[in-house]
Amino acid sequence: MRRASTVDLITEALKEAIMNGQLRPGSALRETELSQQLNVSRGPLREALQRLCTEGIAVSRGRRGLAVASMEASDIVEVHFLRKDIALKAIARLHTVDDDIYDQALDSLRQLLHRMNGAVDDEHARQLGDSYHVFHQTLTDLAGSQRLSRFMRTLLVETRLCTYTVYTDYKIHSSLVEEHEDIWKALRRKNFNEVEQLLESHFQNEIEHLTGEPEEDEQLEHSVPHKPQPLDPIDIAW
Repeated sequence: MRRASTVDLITEALKEAIMNGQLRPGSALRETELSQQLNVSRGPLREALQRLCTEGIAVSRGRRGLAVASMEASDIVEVHFLRKDIALKAIARLHTVDDDIYDQALDSLRQLLHRMNGAVDDEHARQLGDSYHVFHQTLTDLAGSQRLSRFMRTLLVETRLCTYTVYTDYKIHSSLVEEHEDIWKALRRKNFNEVEQLLESHFQNEIEHLTGEPEEDEQLEHSVPHKPQPLDPIDIAW
């Protein structure tokens, strides 16, 4: 059990590094370097890296070892189609959710919308992007399915990889705030058909933004290092 917990911690640390841009698409995942930086042994690290490969977040480059996955245009489309499918499956279960739990989730989503609006006002791209991801994870978690939640967590990491693959720095369009305000209002009314329609439109917009040429004034931008950055040691309680 202790070993499994260590593997979980390493896996999450690597995912967080990918989300933060410390490990960019195409970055080599060298066991010796990572074990020293994270202060972990290579056994559980190797198992964590294998998990990332299984989830498609890391890929094998043959004799050159493992690397963070890069996303092609077809990957961007597939990731967002899968996110849409999972979101719609989650929405289909919401009519069975206890009212108190539903109301608590609505309040959490409303707070995230406040953070998203504040991020736009402050021109803080990462805060907007992080709040956006938590919004979708919270909405999926509300359905009460561990599998749907697990799949969404992986797809959100891949979504961030899509962004880092397309853009040199982190960019996100500010118009998604209004899209999610509409989603929240429909959720408040429990108009799940409208929620589904809004989500379908949202994911199509995301595909177009990542595969097309969005207007620069619609985007917030955050500079990120263009080379892999050292990772912080993991605090593991033995």
